[in-house]
Amino acid sequence: MKTIHIQEKNIQELRALFLDVFSNEPWFDKWENGQQVDLYIRDLIDNQNSLSFILVDDQGSTVGH
Repeated sequence: MKTIHIQEKNIQELRALFLDVFSNEPWFDKWENGQQVDLYIRDLIDNQNSLSFILVDDQGSTVGH
């Protein structure tokens, strides 16, 4: 596994992981739609003061952020 900077190509996979993690126990966050999550992720990665990384497995699939 390795860490990489989040790139445009990672957003869709990251959205699915984010929704899976934060919509369930213990957070139970309510997100209206995937576009909300996309905007949230873009706010993070477009911020010049943010270091945004993801953890990818040996096949290149996102496993954490």
